[in-house]
Amino acid sequence: MIGILIIFGLGLTITLLPGLIYFLSPGRPRIRKVALGLGLSGITMTLLFIGLEAFWQLAGSHLPPGLMAKIPEELKRRDIPGTRDYYWHGHLFHFNAKGFRGAEWPPKSTQVLRIMCLGDSLTYGEGIAEEDTYPSVLSHMLNKTYRVEILNLGACGYQVSDVRKVLEQHFDELHPDLVTYGMCLNDYLPSMKPQYEGDQYPVPLPLGFKNWLAGNTAVFAFLTQEYDGFLRRFHFRRDFFDDILISLKNDTSLKQDFLRDCAAMSRLMAARGKPPILAMVVHQFRKDPRGRLLDDKSQELMRRAGMEVLDDKPYFRGLENENLTVSPWEGHPSSACQRIFAQILYDGLVKIHPDVLSRYSRN
Repeated sequence: MIGILIIFGLGLTITLLPGLIYFLSPGRPRIRKVALGLGLSGITMTLLFIGLEAFWQLAGSHLPPGLMAKIPEELKRRDIPGTRDYYWHGHLFHFNAKGFRGAEWPPKSTQVLRIMCLGDSLTYGEGIAEEDTYPSVLSHMLNKTYRVEILNLGACGYQVSDVRKVLEQHFDELHPDLVTYGMCLNDYLPSMKPQYEGDQYPVPLPLGFKNWLAGNTAVFAFLTQEYDGFLRRFHFRRDFFDDILISLKNDTSLKQDFLRDCAAMSRLMAARGKPPILAMVVHQFRKDPRGRLLDDKSQELMRRAGMEVLDDKPYFRGLENENLTVSPWEGHPSSACQRIFAQILYDGLVKIHPDVLSRYSRN
């Protein structure tokens, strides 16, 4: 009901000005004609938006997910008081004493292959259950044949510089036999800076007001989403894809710093006498040609830095038009997408490290 009242109030405000012009312009037929047209258009749009809002509110969960602009209550984030834990999309997100997702890390056993998975929120598994993250799925796949434990050290908001620090801080504590890196397309950005959308050519409304409208009306939430998509699709609004590709082309600090951090991680592995990091690009933007281009360039740079890089493209062939995100309100990779990431790593481990795996065979 509040959404309908908001739209009615906005519509009344918008049509008030041409209405005043009409009544204050006697003897000026052209001005009155324009004012009348604007007023009638405002009334028509107001009635249309009220009708859409009422339909969305009444239809509720019966709408297709793509049209459900407002997130249902049961999927909203709920923090657990006194802890760092929270619920999001109906799943529990629990942190161990070290601040990473999942149970406490057990002491290293010489009888079990230990794999450390590095990455950001895609490795962490934002929006999905812990057992559906690719480290957990990979663990289930490998443990059918081998004795393996996989530690998920992915963290939300981390970039390559943060991932490097995690490796340096925890390697000697955890003594992993192998290390993987799920490189996200925004890992070039400065530490803890998330992916973003630019602010070129925005609707000239205060951000707080726009967020309030989108948070209280299904119509404006949907229009905001479609408007942002339109601007990015035609490059009126630059996002992190554009900025990183420009940086790679011009050989700026983003590219140089990425290479430096990847090379530092490779040197650490060599100094500890361990195999090169097994890296892959993890992303859900398979339809965006910029994502595919950045995927290729990232693989090339990680190979230059001394990592063993797995090609993800064959695994997503034919899925370019599939929706690989969790939901309309959570843009991280879905459980299905995470299973593909796990398969890429599984095939890579079996192909590249059969000797290492054989030492921990269950047979």
